[in-house]
Amino acid sequence: MGYFDKVTEAVFKTNENGETIYYPNGVFGKGRIVPTPEVKEKLFKYQKRVNKYFGTVAVIYGMLLGLSSNISFESIFPIIFVYLFIFIRQRFLIRNLIVYRRQSVKEVSTTMSKVYKPSTLTFFMVNSICLISISFVIPFLFEQPIEEILFLILTPLILGVASLAIFLFLYKLQKSKK
Repeated sequence: MGYFDKVTEAVFKTNENGETIYYPNGVFGKGRIVPTPEVKEKLFKYQKRVNKYFGTVAVIYGMLLGLSSNISFESIFPIIFVYLFIFIRQRFLIRNLIVYRRQSVKEVSTTMSKVYKPSTLTFFMVNSICLISISFVIPFLFEQPIEEILFLILTPLILGVASLAIFLFLYKLQKSKK
């Protein structure tokens, strides 16, 4: 089972009655009871495509947009349009499914911690250390006043701390399961 299969499988749960519940929006929305394996397969394929293609395209588009330094409504409109299309398609697919309760943040994070392999957690740790280190080296590389390069210092520092927090959180969840 590949990474996208695991991420997609994480949005499906089985409740105490043995029913399959589909949580298309994770912690941000209510679940839907999936009546048949055929419906689950259809939802699984859709969710996997969304995870695989929209996520990848959004990251690449965001990086290119950031490099162009031309961020305006017109430049982010295509990604908003695609997201709205995905949202409307999702609503169409779940329109006849029975609404179920919301998941707690702990339920979602515990499920997602199972998706990541130890190598992924190691990547988060190494990435966070590199980003934090870069933020401390930048003032020495650019011989300019701190005020002028503050953005260059804070960006990797904030991303590094966030990556470290994600690593510690997921590591703690994985260790608590063992």
